[in-house]
Amino acid sequence: MASWCHTDFETDALYVNLNAKNSHILKIKDKQVMEIANGLNTDNVLLRSSVTISPFTYVPDVNISEGFKLIRELIFDNLACEREQRYMIICWMISAFLIDFVNSQAIMKFSGSSAAGKTTAAKLVSYLLYGNNQVGAPSAAAAFADAAQTPMLFLDNLEAQDINNQMRQFLLLSASRASKKKRTSGTESGVTQEEPKSLVLSTAIEPFQLPELINRTIEIDFSVKYKNLDFLEDEVARAIVKNRDIILSSILKLIAVQIIPKLSNRKNLITVLKQQFKGHAKERNNEYIALLMHILTLIMPHIPFYSPQDLMFGVESGDADIWYRWIEYQNSKARETETGSNSIIKMLDGIVQDYLYKMVESKVEPDYLHNYDEKVYQYQHPDYLLIMIKTLPVVKNSQEDGCYQESYIEFVATASEIVYAFDTYCRNKGIKNSYSSASVFGRRIENDIPTLKKSNWNVESKENIHPYYKIVRGKRFYKLIQTFISVE
Repeated sequence: MASWCHTDFETDALYVNLNAKNSHILKIKDKQVMEIANGLNTDNVLLRSSVTISPFTYVPDVNISEGFKLIRELIFDNLACEREQRYMIICWMISAFLIDFVNSQAIMKFSGSSAAGKTTAAKLVSYLLYGNNQVGAPSAAAAFADAAQTPMLFLDNLEAQDINNQMRQFLLLSASRASKKKRTSGTESGVTQEEPKSLVLSTAIEPFQLPELINRTIEIDFSVKYKNLDFLEDEVARAIVKNRDIILSSILKLIAVQIIPKLSNRKNLITVLKQQFKGHAKERNNEYIALLMHILTLIMPHIPFYSPQDLMFGVESGDADIWYRWIEYQNSKARETETGSNSIIKMLDGIVQDYLYKMVESKVEPDYLHNYDEKVYQYQHPDYLLIMIKTLPVVKNSQEDGCYQESYIEFVATASEIVYAFDTYCRNKGIKNSYSSASVFGRRIENDIPTLKKSNWNVESKENIHPYYKIVRGKRFYKLIQTFISVE
């Protein structure tokens, strides 16, 4: 039995089960949406039925613009986030029906303070897809089961400390579209394969901490300042449920007559991403983002970016401006999250502060050292044992940044010596060191070099022995350099 949806790429047919009446499923093929019996059909397609999805009736003669007018009024206008990001949420929501057309997907995360509107936004999406409120906090085991038979999974208030190994595995497998195998209940040798086929939406105040989750997540901030002042949740929720058949029918019809027939346009959009936005923070999700960009171009006539009073109305659709803002926004969010949550950066910054405090306390004076043209500070902390070099500050002045002092701090040490310093730092602060061995640290720092650079840390290395600075009698040394900025 297939999941709630199935795509036959040999016949270019998409099948969807939204609990239609008479146990019918929907077949999308040749720009048409047809109702066929579930299981008892010539295509031999049997889809799972989820009890959480309220019955849905497809409206064959639906007007697409009518349905999207309702989306704009009931959902789009009531999302308490930046306008360009509302388009991303709508495109992401529509992509739930096209999950087989991408090899990976992004986790959607609604962030913001308490009462910012993130959970309310999740509920609006749930009322449309399910006909009821499915926003909750399932366990990892329940999440695996639900994701195999429903279009979207809602993880409300999933903070960093709530992500155990099982939930982390679920999130990563969902994003990469990988399956999980487990022993079939009641058998000794039977194996059941669970393949997540749903989009995942998380709401939380705090950002994810793990780099492998950060770069697989599209994060959108919600804020009170974006709230619709006359919004009444109960009234809007009932209106969504009342018009659910029309809205979902218009989405499915748009998928049938425009989105799927024009999927080849994604090639051009991939080129745009690789040329105009090369190296952006969510680059590993390029194929999925290209799908969202493709959907955007086709919903713009129904939810226009420019108002009739705008000078650009009727001249440009605004899709290119929205794409640019999507990428710029995610770059900014990723930079903040990666540098703010990276444990190597946190510990290095903390150790440097302890060094500077001790150097002031010990009244360390600069002196000439080998390989340095100017005087530098040199100090070995009695606890951490690493030798730190700090250059004298140089006053700089720029039109953009004003007047500031710049100096450099550097350590040359092996992975074992750095891990010892981390162990000492964590023990003094009463926290856990994530890097239990030199090998673990070595793998992680090589992966985190781009993130370190964003926080003014650099791992200096020689090309033939990257990422090491030098190798002496088999001992591999790292050279960590921080650009230290201070304001007078």
